[in-house]
Amino acid sequence: MTNVKRIESYGLYDFCQDIEAAFKEGYVFDFDTNENFPTAYGTMLTCGLVKAGEKVAEVAEETTETVTETEQTEEVVQNTEQSTEETTEVVTEETTKVETNETPEVKEPAKRGPKPKNK
Repeated sequence: MTNVKRIESYGLYDFCQDIEAAFKEGYVFDFDTNENFPTAYGTMLTCGLVKAGEKVAEVAEETTETVTETEQTEEVVQNTEQSTEETTEVVTEETTKVETNETPEVKEPAKRGPKPKNK
């Protein structure tokens, strides 16, 4: 965005005059980005204004990004479904193995040496 007009003033009166002049030049507020959002830092007032025609171009770019995010979401859902099917197959195989093995292994208790004597 090369057509951004930055306005910074230390008084409300001067800030409003600068905004009014920018409006007459064809600038509008940009409420879509954080860097151009009107902000007050103590007594300093600042904002970024953009040309009215550029705002439409930014919205078109956002729409394109939304389409790619939708495609990515569909891919993630497909991958999740495939991994769920694979997990179900593995669990079924392991369950079959456990059911066929009827004799569980009995572990012997650990062997330990003699207890130390109190001196």
